[in-house]
Amino acid sequence: MLSLSLFENPQLSRVLCLGAHCDDVEIGMGATLSALAKARPDVQIEICVLTGNDVRSKETHAALGDMLSGHTNTNVDVFSFRNGHFPWQAIEIKAHIEKENWFEACFVVCKFEDEGWFACLLVGCCCLSGVCCLLV
Repeated sequence: MLSLSLFENPQLSRVLCLGAHCDDVEIGMGATLSALAKARPDVQIEICVLTGNDVRSKETHAALGDMLSGHTNTNVDVFSFRNGHFPWQAIEIKAHIEKENWFEACFVVCKFEDEGWFACLLVGCCCLSGVCCLLV
């Protein structure tokens, strides 16, 4: 596995993982998050998924619970923005991002291959906030 020296950075205190859909974070970032959780139990891991129903939300919570078992500094939120309509919900999504203070994180990881416009928005927000962003 590729070693990320980011894990060794003492300034790293909070990582935000954004997924458009349930299973985006698990599939796109699961191994990296698992390694981070083992290497850095002190780091707060915030996982935010923008769209998912009750069944998919439970699957996401269960999968991430298994992947990050033992890491007590984790928060998983699944929201119910309408899938496929993110561009038309941009104002609501932006307001939610600001309310949750997501860009206070030290490092943002997001998987938005099908939602490229939103990934561009997030990268722009991260750059303006001085936050490192990785798209997967």
